[in-house]
Order: sequence, then structure tokens, then C-alpha cells
Amino acid sequence: MFTAVVMEESGRRGLWGRVADRVRPALPREEEQPLPGEGEGFRLIHCPMVPGQRHWSRLARQAGDAREELVVDPQIPLPEGEGLGRFWPREFPLLLAANTAVQSVEAAGVELSRRRIGLIDRDGRYQWLAKQLVREFAEVRVACPHPQRYEETVRELMEEHGAAVPVTGEEGLAGCLLVLDPERAPSRLPADGELLRLAPFQTGDQVVNALRCTAPAGYGRVIPMGLETTYFLGAAYELGGRKELGQCAAARCRIGGRETSTQELAARLRRRDSWL
Repeated sequence: MFTAVVMEESGRRGLWGRVADRVRPALPREEEQPLPGEGEGFRLIHCPMVPGQRHWSRLARQAGDAREELVVDPQIPLPEGEGLGRFWPREFPLLLAANTAVQSVEAAGVELSRRRIGLIDRDGRYQWLAKQLVREFAEVRVACPHPQRYEETVRELMEEHGAAVPVTGEEGLAGCLLVLDPERAPSRLPADGELLRLAPFQTGDQVVNALRCTAPAGYGRVIPMGLETTYFLGAAYELGGRKELGQCAAARCRIGGRETSTQELAARLRRRDSWL
């Protein structure tokens, strides 16, 4: 069971309310909340927010073992020295990117035989993403400086799917419709002003990031106020075991720092397909 935290006003008003906040501050309170599907729900801690104090020590004690991986609004800074840490999704953003790539090429009307995607993997640790992409794209090209780390995966994909997956340098990604880049450091792609990178952890002119999805059925009523939908779904997937959320695709994103609909991504891919 994971722990989510929302910051709330204490509810006390006026001069005497402020005095009461100082003399007898409201304490964090908690409740268990259900999640759709099978399995445990999550623990929700309501932490009172008083000017000049946020009761971090009490929150740390109440959170217990979960205090190092709290699901809390990324806009709220956590103090040092209290043993508090924030949950950051790792796998969910990459699945969301892969699903959004599939959704976008389908919306663009790209023929299956022309669906080519690149995957950047500098450390040779995203074989699972290559396996995911092979199911939906006619060609998957991997840019990895350690091709030996892909030998088993390449052999497996050929035997199970009849898919030849070339492992090259980043220059080998020219001609792809788009590139999925899970890394945090910018890549050195070929000089191609129209080649977009789906890169959840990067920024840049040709970067598609800040992927946002809508709440699937049943989740709209359980996501706490103050927690962004996609962030919470990442926690439900990675900490709450709701693996069905691994099928989510984005409805909104940023392209080159500008917020837009993923329909624009599809339009960009349609135009690129007509040029290739």
C-alpha cells in the first residue's frame, strides 16, 4: 500500500484561528482509499498547511516506512533532514510514451509497413521497451553503443516475431518516423529538423514531453485533489500494482515546450511520413 499526501488549509480563520494554529496546531490525519481493480488501495494523509510551518516531523512519523517514497505534488518542496522523499515514476512514463507513439501513428494513418521507430539506449537496459515496440511497429531500430547487450534480445525477437532489430549508432535512426528516448541526457541525432523525440525526461525544440493522460474509468473519483492525474496513475501502476494502467496513452503533451494535443503529434507524423 502506497502513501499519498495532500496539503490542506487548517480551516481555522481569523486572529483566534491563527493563534490556535500556533498553540494547538492541527495534526495530519489519514484514511485508506480504494483503487479500482483488484488489490490494495492507498493511504491518504491530509497534512495541514499553516503559514510558517508544515509539520514535516509529524508527517514523517505518521508516514512510517513510506516516508522516503511519498506520492506528493512535485511542486511542493520537501525539506532536508526529515527523512522525507518523493516518489518519481520510472517505468510508467516510458510505457506512456510508447503507447502514445502507437496511438499517434495509428491516428496519422501511417501504413503498418512504413511504421519505423528508433529507440535510444545508451546503457543497454531498455530491452523490454524494444520488445514492446516490436509488437506495434514494422521496424524498430536501436541506438546502443553496447550491441552485445542486445544479442539475446535480437535473437529472441527474430525467433518469436520474425523481426530483425538493427543495433547501431544514433546516426542509424535517420529515416525513422520518430524516436523514443528514455535517457535524461540529450542525444546526438542526425541533423533532421523534423525528427521528433518522445523523451519524457528531456526538453528541447524537437522534444515531445510532459505527456498527460485522462483518468481511466473509475479513477476520476479516487485521485486526490492536489495530485496531478498522470503522476498519480504512475504511482498506482508502479506502487499499487495496477498493471492495466500500462495501456494508457496521452491526450496532451508538449512539443518543443508548447503545450498541445497529441493530435498535433499525429499530424506531424503524417506530414513526416509523406516526406520519407
